[in-house]
Amino acid sequence: MLNKTLQKISAWQFGLLMIVVVTASEILFAPRHASMFAKQDAWLSMALTILPGIFMVMLMTALLNRYPGLSIVEIGYRILGSWGGLLLAVFLSYSMFLNVATNLKSLTSFVKQYSLPQTPSLAIAGIFMSVCAIAVLAGIEIQGRCAELIVPINLLFIVLVLCFSIPNMKPDLIKPVLGNDILPILQGTVLPSFWILQGSFVMLGFILPFLGRLPAGRTISLYSVGFSVLLLVVITAHTLTVIGPFTSEMTYPVYNVVRMINIGDFFERIDIIISFVWLSGYFLKNSIFLYAFCHSVSRLFGLKDYRDIVIPLSVLSVLQVYWSFSGYEQMQEFSIHTLSITVWITYFLIPLALLVVDSMRVKGKV
Repeated sequence: MLNKTLQKISAWQFGLLMIVVVTASEILFAPRHASMFAKQDAWLSMALTILPGIFMVMLMTALLNRYPGLSIVEIGYRILGSWGGLLLAVFLSYSMFLNVATNLKSLTSFVKQYSLPQTPSLAIAGIFMSVCAIAVLAGIEIQGRCAELIVPINLLFIVLVLCFSIPNMKPDLIKPVLGNDILPILQGTVLPSFWILQGSFVMLGFILPFLGRLPAGRTISLYSVGFSVLLLVVITAHTLTVIGPFTSEMTYPVYNVVRMINIGDFFERIDIIISFVWLSGYFLKNSIFLYAFCHSVSRLFGLKDYRDIVIPLSVLSVLQVYWSFSGYEQMQEFSIHTLSITVWITYFLIPLALLVVDSMRVKGKV
């Protein structure tokens, strides 16, 4: 069982962490992923991601309500028994490992392309992962306090950037609405929903037990998912009105929107702002995923404290960046065609199956 007596976070901290875990990756990528299918209706695709988000919150809280204080890994052992729980722990450990490595590769690719092109990828990944490991070793309370500091600043920066780029907006670029029928809009929802499900599953399955108050956890989770989707809808619509049909062709469309800001020929080159937002958000997100990875492995091998394996698993994640992907394009193909399918299985079917099996067990005892 998680040691809640030593570590607790408030509902406010949990909500901020959930917002950043859900949106950290999407801030730069969401417009591109949605517009690949939905074109100018990509903002509608983003709006529809609220549905899987709400479903995931209701599903996970219904499951956690039956086993208060336990993580999703520990619940698996309770419902499936020793061998079934072991298999689930192995699968979740591998899934968390893939997510940590993919997040790390995304960050190193961005930093090398726009900030430190001559710096080795291993050095960038190692420095970033060291900071994440320190946060995980410090505990979930420290991560919650970091969220209280970082998330409000990031939201302020996002609002300022959107305001500064208003002169570049051309509202006609998002017309006609529903010009490509409903099917492309639904297709454009699939990839963004992947991030919504991923963030919700990890926060609810691994971090919610630290909150302790499940009714408050469900409420704050619904609000956090709703706010995250609203933020992504606004960012996507804004990006479409600035760069239009080129959104799907750019790797980081939001970053390019910020680079286009030029007010009075003296206020420009403020892309460092969006870089700070993305990197600091990735720090919080990867810290949470690293904790989930360490927690899953510790329960797999019966360790009393997950901190004993934070350093070796962090090193393994850094090495995976070097071994796994030859370039950013290969990583993107993996995320779209492989990781997205794994996410739907991991974060949708597994909690649903656990809830169904547990309900059948309860009925069988009656």
